[in-house]
Amino acid sequence: MLHDQARERLNLLPGAIREASSWADVARRLGYGGSSGSAYATMKRAAVQLGVDTSHLPDAANARVIHPSSAIPFARQAADERLRSAAIGEAVSWFLRRGYTPSLPVEPTRYDIVVESDEGLKKVQVKTTTRQKGGRFQVGVSRMEYRAVAASTTNVRRVRATYTCEDVDFFFVITSGGDRYLIPTRVVGGHTVISLGEKYRAFLVP
Repeated sequence: MLHDQARERLNLLPGAIREASSWADVARRLGYGGSSGSAYATMKRAAVQLGVDTSHLPDAANARVIHPSSAIPFARQAADERLRSAAIGEAVSWFLRRGYTPSLPVEPTRYDIVVESDEGLKKVQVKTTTRQKGGRFQVGVSRMEYRAVAASTTNVRRVRATYTCEDVDFFFVITSGGDRYLIPTRVVGGHTVISLGEKYRAFLVP
C-alpha cells in the first residue's frame, strides 16, 4: 500500500511541480499531510532524479519561511555599547549551563553575583571591555570609592580603589570580541587596569 502511494506520488510529481508556485503547493497537490522537512527532502530529491525543472520554486525546505526582516521584530544588530548591559546575563548563563547556581545580591555589594562552586560559594565581579591597546583588550578592574577630602570638612571625592580577595573571588571578563575570562582576584594583584595578554591566556574559558 505504502509502495503504491509512493509510486503514485512519483508519477504525479513532475506535473505538480510545473503547476505549483511553491514546495508547499507541491506537497498539497501530492497529498502530504502537514509540512514536514522529510516530505520536502523527498520531493526535492525525486525532482533531481527525474530531471524536473524546479527553478520557479523558492529554494527552501519550507516554503512558508518568511524573510527574517519581516518575520522577526528584532532587526537591531549587536553593538559594543550594549555589552555592559548584557554582561551579567551572559555570566549567569555561563555558570548555569555548567550546573552552578548563581544568585544576584538584593542590595549593592562589591560583587555582581555569588555562585555555587566545587569549593563553596564564590563572589564574582563581572567586567566588560571594548578597548584595545596594542592589539590587546584592556579591562578596568577597580571600583570608585568615596573618601573625605580632609577630616575637618564634609566634602568627599571619588577615588579609584582596587578589589581585594575579601571583596571578590573572581573577575568574569567579557570582551567585545566574544572571549570570556574567569580570573582569580589574587592573579590581578591589586592593579586597577589589566591587559588581556599572555599572562591571562590560561584563564580563557569556553
